[in-house]
Amino acid sequence: MFSGDKLVAKATGSVTNVADTHTGNNPIAEEYMVKHGYQDVTANYVITTQAGTLTINPKTVTVTAQDKEFVYTGETQSWPKYDVDGLVGNDSISAVVTGSITFPTQGTVTNKLTSYEFITGTPGNYTVTTVDGATALHTPTAQSR
Repeated sequence: MFSGDKLVAKATGSVTNVADTHTGNNPIAEEYMVKHGYQDVTANYVITTQAGTLTINPKTVTVTAQDKEFVYTGETQSWPKYDVDGLVGNDSISAVVTGSITFPTQGTVTNKLTSYEFITGTPGNYTVTTVDGATALHTPTAQSR
């Protein structure tokens, strides 16, 4: 370009989801021009446009089964709760957590995150990591009076 000339162009692409990513998805609008100050000097140039590529990478989300410690009651205990970190906007995940403990002698038992599904949102926009939790029992200590 000659000194003082300026290319004025607008790219017109947009992407919302990871699946929208593909080569050339950000084309140049036909209204481009070369200006020298306020003067259109486009005719002085042979211009070849090349569309760019807009890329959306998946966001990392972690679904974690919660840990829980119970006081021994003789009954089987379970804790189906979980936490989700990293979702965007109103996207949501539902998960199933399984694991139970009945006796303190079992030690710590895995609170397993066995499955999850997206209730809202596009699964392909995320890379999901799951983390298991743990449950345990302890016996109440006798209190002296």
